[in-house]
Amino acid sequence: MKKTQILFIAPAATDFSQLEQAFNKHGNFACTKTDNSKDAQTYVKENNVDVVVAAEQLSDESGLLCIQEIIKINPFINSALCSSIDSKKDFHEITEGYGVVMQFSVTPTAEETAQFMEKLDKIYQLTGEK
Repeated sequence: MKKTQILFIAPAATDFSQLEQAFNKHGNFACTKTDNSKDAQTYVKENNVDVVVAAEQLSDESGLLCIQEIIKINPFINSALCSSIDSKKDFHEITEGYGVVMQFSVTPTAEETAQFMEKLDKIYQLTGEK
């Protein structure tokens, strides 16, 4: 079975340890990290990335702007965004149309990671991928 390729996009100080541990423990994911939008876009152009998880703020722009640029490269990529927006309705309105599957807290938790993996499994079951 092909591993799901995940790209984490976050400044070095961002704590994605819960995310990384959960995905690495699962074993069916290959994780790569970068800290800025420009490098993330280059990586997506040059590699087969299935999922991106972006921090709220990167060194060169917001995580949402980065996702907006990435979907121009690969409109079928799934993504998640770390965000401090409190309202689910507001988050949905801001991210609608950009393939954002889920909102993580600014510091993603193990529970959120499990929910995200469940969502990815459902997507892959529906699409016949993986």
